[in-house]
Amino acid sequence: GYTELLAQAGYACGLSGKWHLGDSHHAQKGFEFWEVHAKGGGPYYNAPMIKEGAVVEEAGYVTDIITENTLAWLEQRKADERPFYLGVHYTAPHSPWGRDQHPASLYDRYHNECAFASVPDGLTPPAWVRHLSIPVESTETRR
Repeated sequence: GYTELLAQAGYACGLSGKWHLGDSHHAQKGFEFWEVHAKGGGPYYNAPMIKEGAVVEEAGYVTDIITENTLAWLEQRKADERPFYLGVHYTAPHSPWGRDQHPASLYDRYHNECAFASVPDGLTPPAWVRHLSIPVESTETRR
């Protein structure tokens, strides 16, 4: 992959967040920093993350966790003169959209009062969606 080529060219490569291109439990070729969501996505709070090759449940909101891990890596490499590539892949905003994943005060504020013009009512998910392990609902159901 491209990160392997970057590493061969002297780049430090890192990834923080989600990974959907194979095994997330082991750093992929070229990556020296690898702190990712253990399942690629999932709970927004207390998410299972891969740190130093082990699954750990990190307390807090996953967007904050990903950001903190990213900033920590950047801080650690201040003295490193090498160029770097850093992928930061957040899980939010992302389905599931349900209230169970978010504080009621945030969900209630927008769910019934904030239609998004870019997501018109009545859209039906494409046929390929039927094969996903996490179902995607129509826009009517999501609202």
